[in-house]
Amino acid sequence: MSSPDYENAQQVPQDDASYKLMPSRSVRGGPFRMPPDVMSKGLGKIDMKPPLDSFCPPPMAPPMMTYSLEKSVCSKYNVRDEGDPIKRMIREGVDIKDERKHLKLLLRKRKSGNFESMSRDSLGSSGEESGDDDPSKEEVLYEDARFIHPAHHAVKVNLQEFNACFSKNMTAKELEKQCAVEDLGHIVPTMALLDDYTGPKFPARDGPRLPREKLLPKVKFVTVRTAEEALNARVKAFCTSHPITIVRNMCNVLKVDLSLFSTKALSQSNPEHTIEVRTQFQQSSDENWDADKVRQIWRCESHRGHTTVSRYAQYQSETYVESLKNKLKQKGGDLELPELKEIEFSDSESDSNLQSAGTLKPKRQRRSSSFKTIKFGTNLDLSDHKKWGAQLNELQKLPPFARVVDESNMLSHVGHTILGMNTVQLYMKVPGSRTPGHQENNNFCSVNINIGPGDCEWFGVDDAYWGDIHALCERNGTSYLFGSWWPLQEDLLAANIPVYRFTQKPGDTVFVNAGCVHWVQASGWCNNVAWNIGPFNLEQYRLGVERYEWNRMQGFKSIVPMLHLTWNLARNLTFVDVKGVTKKIAPKLTAKNESLMEKVLWLQKLGNAASEEDRNSRIRNIQPVEEELFRHIQSCLMTSLRCVERQRKFVRRLGKNIIFHGRNDDEETYYCNSCDVEVFNILFVKEIDKKHMVHCIECALKLSKTLKNIVVLEEYTKEELHRIYDNFVLKKIADIPASRHSSGSTSNS
Repeated sequence: MSSPDYENAQQVPQDDASYKLMPSRSVRGGPFRMPPDVMSKGLGKIDMKPPLDSFCPPPMAPPMMTYSLEKSVCSKYNVRDEGDPIKRMIREGVDIKDERKHLKLLLRKRKSGNFESMSRDSLGSSGEESGDDDPSKEEVLYEDARFIHPAHHAVKVNLQEFNACFSKNMTAKELEKQCAVEDLGHIVPTMALLDDYTGPKFPARDGPRLPREKLLPKVKFVTVRTAEEALNARVKAFCTSHPITIVRNMCNVLKVDLSLFSTKALSQSNPEHTIEVRTQFQQSSDENWDADKVRQIWRCESHRGHTTVSRYAQYQSETYVESLKNKLKQKGGDLELPELKEIEFSDSESDSNLQSAGTLKPKRQRRSSSFKTIKFGTNLDLSDHKKWGAQLNELQKLPPFARVVDESNMLSHVGHTILGMNTVQLYMKVPGSRTPGHQENNNFCSVNINIGPGDCEWFGVDDAYWGDIHALCERNGTSYLFGSWWPLQEDLLAANIPVYRFTQKPGDTVFVNAGCVHWVQASGWCNNVAWNIGPFNLEQYRLGVERYEWNRMQGFKSIVPMLHLTWNLARNLTFVDVKGVTKKIAPKLTAKNESLMEKVLWLQKLGNAASEEDRNSRIRNIQPVEEELFRHIQSCLMTSLRCVERQRKFVRRLGKNIIFHGRNDDEETYYCNSCDVEVFNILFVKEIDKKHMVHCIECALKLSKTLKNIVVLEEYTKEELHRIYDNFVLKKIADIPASRHSSGSTSNS
C-alpha cells in the first residue's frame, strides 16, 4: 500500500499539544503595520522628554536608584535562609557569567515559585538579553524593584492596598482620579483581568475512595425526536449542566446533510486544500507505549507533516481496502477490490475492536497494540466561505446554542476569526488516530459531530479534577500545558479520578462543557467536524478568565483574547437581568440580534465595496444574563481599565508621547512578540530587522528602560473606554423599548 505523497519531507518530532490546538493566524505577535502619520515622522523624531522630577518610588519603599551589583554572591542574591533554593544553587557551584542576567532570572524564578527548573545549564546559559545600546551602563531593574533593593533588603509592595481603594460603584472619571493620586513608583503596571490572581486552587483529595460505579460514571445523553425538541432551550440547559454529553439524532431531525463532510465530497470540492498530518503508532485506547515499546507512559509521540485532501483521501481509502483484504485472508476467502474512486465506506466496519466502555485492562497485561504506523489528518480549515460555503451553510441549521456563528455565542463577539474556535475544523481519521488529552483553549465549550461511517471512543474528566491530572502529568514527566499526553486509565482510577468513557456513533453530537478534560481515539474510519462556543453563563466566563491569567503566569499563549472579548461584550451588548425575562419575551428580545462575527463576515463579502458607514456601524444586542455573570464582567472591566490608566501614567512619566492609532471592528488582536501575552489598547512598537513588532510593557522595558526608539500607540481613546465602562449596566426588562418585547409581560419566568 502506498502512502500519500507528503509535502515538507522533513518531519520534526513534536512534544506539544499544538496539533490539537491549532494556532490561529490571528494569534500572533508578528509584524505590525505602522500608521502612515507615524511612519512619516520616523522613529527618531518621537518626542523623548526626560523623566519628570516627580518620578520616584513611594515613600513606603526604600529609594530605588541606579546601582552596581556587589561581588558577594550571597548578598547579591538576597539569600534569606539556609533553605533558600538560590543558596542551594550557590553551594552547588553555579558558574555565574553575567551577574545582571542571572539576577533577573533568579528573581523571576523566586517570584513564580518555580525553582524546580533552576539548573546549572539554565543558569549558565540564560536567554535574557539586554536591549540597551550600551550594556555596560548601570540600569534600573524595573521588574525587580519590588523584590530587591540596593541595600539587599526585600521590598514588600502590596498592590492590594492600592486596589482596595477602588469600588465597583466608581465611574470611569472617579477611577481615573484615583489612579492619578496613587504612586506606584517603579512597579510596572501589567495588564490583567483579575486582581491578585496567584494561580488555581486545587481542593485536597483526602476523602474516602469512590466506589467503582462512581469512578466509571455513565455519560449523560439526550435523544431528540423532532425539530422542535432540538430547538428547545432545555437541550442547551441539559448540555451545560454536565461535564460532557451526547446529543443523538439532532442532525437527522434538523435535516443537516452530513454527507457534505464526507471524504468523497471534500475531495470533489477542494482536492488541493492543505491538511496537517500527524504520524502516530496504532495502539489500543487502554495503552500508550514508549518508543522502545517496553513500558507504558503518558507522553505521546508524533511527527507533523502536511498533505492535500485528495492525497489523504486516497490513503484513507487504501487503508480501508487493505483492512478488508486482511480480514478475508484470515477467513480464507478472496476479495475483488473495486476502483478507489468507487469505494463507499460501510457502517459494518465501524465496530471497535477495543474493549467495551467501563472495563479496564490490567496495566501489566500483555500488550495488544499493533504499533502499525498510521496517518491522522487533522486541522483541516473550513473557514473560507468561498471554498466551503455549502458545508458552513448546512451547519447553520443547528440550534442557536450549537452554531459556529451566533449572537448567543461569546466567541462570535471576538471580532475576528480564531481558526478552529469560532471557525470549523475537520478531522480525517483511520483506526487508532488520537487526539491527546487537553482542555479546550481558555476552557471554552466545544461541539463535535461524527460524520462517520466509523465510531470514535471518548474519555472525559470533570473540570474539578483537572488539577489532579496536572499533577499526574508532572509525575509522569510531561507538561500539562505544553506537552502531549495520553492518560492511562489505571492511573486515573488509582488516583480516585472518575472517568467518562463512551462511543460516539455516526451522526452523534458530543457537547464538551467548559473545562472538561478529554481525549479521543478513532475506532474506525471516520471524519469529524468541531468548533468552540461560549454560552453566556458565569461558569464559562469565569473559567475562561482564570485560565487566561494562569496561561499568562505559565508563559502559554491564550488563543482567545479575553481582554478584547470582555470589552467587545460591554460595547456591543445590552445586558438584561434574566430574572425578568419570561420564555415568551425572550425570543422577541433577541429577534433583531446579530453577532459581531456576522458583521465581520458581511464586510469581508462586501470587500472594497463596503462604505465607511458600513464599517462604522455598531452592533447593539440585547442579551439576557444572570446578575452574577454581569458582576464578574464588570469587575474585569474595572481591573483592566485601571491597568490602562496606570500604563498611561507610567509611560508619560518616562516622557513618552502616546499616539492614537485606532482600531477597526474586524482588526485582529496583537500579541507580544516576545512573551505571547495579549496586548490591549496600549501598543509598544519597536522596529526589529526592518519590521515593526508589537510588545507588552514589560518586554518593551527589557528592550529599553526608558522606551528609547519605541513608539507607543493607543487603540482606543480615553473617552471611548470611559463611555463603554459607564454605559455597562444591568438593565431590567422595563428599561427595554416596547418595540423589543410585548407590552405588559414583565412577570418572572
